[in-house]
Amino acid sequence: MSRRRWPIHAVVALLAFGLFAPAWVAVGGGKARAQSENEQRFIPLGRLPTLLLPGGNRPPQFRRSARPVNFFVEAETLRNSIDQPLSTACAHGEFNLKDVGRYYVTIGTDETAPRRYGYADSTGFNLRDPKNQAVADTVYLFELDATSECRVYAIAAPG
Repeated sequence: MSRRRWPIHAVVALLAFGLFAPAWVAVGGGKARAQSENEQRFIPLGRLPTLLLPGGNRPPQFRRSARPVNFFVEAETLRNSIDQPLSTACAHGEFNLKDVGRYYVTIGTDETAPRRYGYADSTGFNLRDPKNQAVADTVYLFELDATSECRVYAIAAPG
């Protein structure tokens, strides 16, 4: 039984294609183009490369869980402790939480459903206060922070 042999021109063509195809793909599929020094090449993986490149269009986001804070205040005390100047500053972005939704206090009554309020205190814990408007020994509870409807409640810290 004789084996069938490939013609020599077919072997040469396959060998040439195997040697020159990677070089042809590397220059852009046959299109010669100049590559600048700052251009970075990567394998297209959707949005992932833009997030991994230095100086990408936004910082990477990591999921962090919210943490309840043990701070007791009654709903009636909360209603009477709204601070209008700080609420206005909050709506203007001058007195806000550092990390909205991260630390919270849940307050509710029998008539109303429990609501979450953002927590910060005068020591600077979770508080962004570039104009130094915070009063010493005060806890601040934020409702609707980072909106124009922001309300800040200032409560004297216990003890």
